[in-house]
Amino acid sequence: MRITKYNNPLGLEIGEFVTITAISTVEYDVKGNKDVHSRLLNKTTRIVGCVKKAIGKRIEDNCFGSSEDYAPPYLAVSKYIWLYECKNAIHEKSFLVLPENIEL
Repeated sequence: MRITKYNNPLGLEIGEFVTITAISTVEYDVKGNKDVHSRLLNKTTRIVGCVKKAIGKRIEDNCFGSSEDYAPPYLAVSKYIWLYECKNAIHEKSFLVLPENIEL
């Protein structure tokens, strides 16, 4: 029986083998929006953890006339998502996968 939590929606355990249908990346688009992009892939891999990522819009125009009013750029967060961190082998780089791209 799988125990699901807010940060583990599928109830997967570390070290468990799963089949994935896409790899996800969280990055900025040309308009400054931070969003999830998926690349199709069909392979079996191992779960190594969960990662919380913020999604939103990058705000850069923060100078209000003088240099004293300057505010650094920031991310206006619209929501948080949980992604599974996976690896194929211990010496390879890990990658992220959305829960809906995992087949049990």
